[in-house]
Amino acid sequence: MININNLIQEILPTEKETKTTSRIADKVLKLVSNETKNIPQITGVDLGGSYAKGTWLANSADIDVFIKFYKDTPKAAFTKIFKKIGHTALREFNPYEKYAEHPYVIAEVDNVVINVVPCYDVKKGEWQSATDRSPYHTKHMKRHLTTLQKNEVRVLKKFLKNYNIYGAEIASQGFSGYVTEVLILNFGGFLKVIQNIANIKNNEIIGQKSRDFDTVITITDPVDNNRNLAAAISKRNIALFILACRAFLKNPSRKIFENKPGKSREHWENVICIKFSYTNRVLDVLWGQTKKALSALNRQLKLHGFVVIRDHIVISKERIHIFLFLESFCISKISIRQGPNVFLKDAVSRFIAKNNNNIIWVSNDMTLLCLDEREYASIFSILDYLLSNPSVAGIPNGLHDDIKTYTLTGGEQFNDLIKQKAAPIMSDDGAAVSST
Repeated sequence: MININNLIQEILPTEKETKTTSRIADKVLKLVSNETKNIPQITGVDLGGSYAKGTWLANSADIDVFIKFYKDTPKAAFTKIFKKIGHTALREFNPYEKYAEHPYVIAEVDNVVINVVPCYDVKKGEWQSATDRSPYHTKHMKRHLTTLQKNEVRVLKKFLKNYNIYGAEIASQGFSGYVTEVLILNFGGFLKVIQNIANIKNNEIIGQKSRDFDTVITITDPVDNNRNLAAAISKRNIALFILACRAFLKNPSRKIFENKPGKSREHWENVICIKFSYTNRVLDVLWGQTKKALSALNRQLKLHGFVVIRDHIVISKERIHIFLFLESFCISKISIRQGPNVFLKDAVSRFIAKNNNNIIWVSNDMTLLCLDEREYASIFSILDYLLSNPSVAGIPNGLHDDIKTYTLTGGEQFNDLIKQKAAPIMSDDGAAVSST
């Protein structure tokens, strides 16, 4: 049986790191606070994030500084004032912006990531922006998590990171730091989280029930019972978490916390890469557009008779790679189209008229069938058509110009770098699906 206390000691920040991070937090808080003086729209500045809650992992502290605005501050002023404060306060650290619902300013100070974030200073339930709950999250966890539970949050984060399902970004759609805190607080500790998730039922609710949500599980935000934290987590990542918990209970060893690559099978002859460049934009927006484009392509390929086994997206600084692992690059040029039952008189007439040039016959179950010739029997030909006509394919408008710059490459022509990017679709999910 694994010794959780020994693991805690390994992932706890050292005394030196804690002092350094504390010094940075104090410095940044002072810099931001100084810039907010005499600005009437601002009510105060608070520390947030895993640092403020005492749940950060060694070598990965994140410090959030929340600038709180009066609730009657117009959105335009809210954004303009905040951006000026963030950039001015952190000017010596080369700040830059990222975007979610609204921009936030990021800088790196001695390898510690600083996020300066705006929010409205409102009462519970009167939320005006997505970040308004965050100061309440910090207060709630500081008030309710014990020292041991804070350390077990760290263990849970380490566990999730091992399976690449930690992180709330749209690229990963994993479990956020706050979700790990909610799980530990709800179940009491790391092992209890593992035991409960391993045996969780479909549609089960973790936390207080307020209303029904259309997700496989519900994780209620203790600060806002109308918010389902599981809504932002992909079904695949929830499934991986459940399987990982079952694997841990079956074999609770230290190895479960080590990055163990899954089994790999190389079928590059069945993989195709769509590569295209893109114009600069907010990364979260780009990820959202690319995921929608991939869903549209998969839908069209299925309609045209192709079977996509797995897919994978890689977004780098200048290019997007979409990898498709297919059952076959080429399919039969003919297919069978099923028509109506003979008792559906009008539908039968329409089917015969529409397919008059094809071979039509009646099946043993009294439905009409016809032989259809596919327009596209090669993956290259169908993708050429879809990518050259993105509106027909259902690809988001924001990607139309970018995706038309595409190139297609079959897996047998991949160099080592491209194979490395595509590797996830050639390997299994490691310990989560291991029988040992």
